[in-house]
Amino acid sequence: MALEWKEVRRWLQPAYLRLFPPVTPLERSRDIIHFAIGGPAQEYLYRYVVIFAAAPLIGPFSILLSAVLFVAEHLVQRSAGAWDRKDIALHAGLSLALGSLAYGNGLLPALIGHTLYNAPNLLVAARRPGVSGAATLTTPS
Repeated sequence: MALEWKEVRRWLQPAYLRLFPPVTPLERSRDIIHFAIGGPAQEYLYRYVVIFAAAPLIGPFSILLSAVLFVAEHLVQRSAGAWDRKDIALHAGLSLALGSLAYGNGLLPALIGHTLYNAPNLLVAARRPGVSGAATLTTPS
């Protein structure tokens, strides 16, 4: 996360943002919603539901169970393309740290931590260049 925050200034420069394909207003909204509420939703599921439901049965091993499920979800999503060992290790470490925070201190510190982790992506999603024209929403027939 610290590495991401060091790079945020570079990420938000107009020349860097132009490297991304332009987004429609609908895509921008989707990305902002994803990064704004996706982390808190994951914290509720993995740190609150999983850890606190499993803790009476398996104690601190519920943190490990939560981490395995969290990494598995991200592997299935692969929103950024193929993952390597570094991505898996990063998300496993993040999950173990947030799980330890939640196990010892409740859900709020984990919510704050995940929100800070996602903040650079939220800023980039909000600042990406847009395309002109109205967004369209298609539904399957």
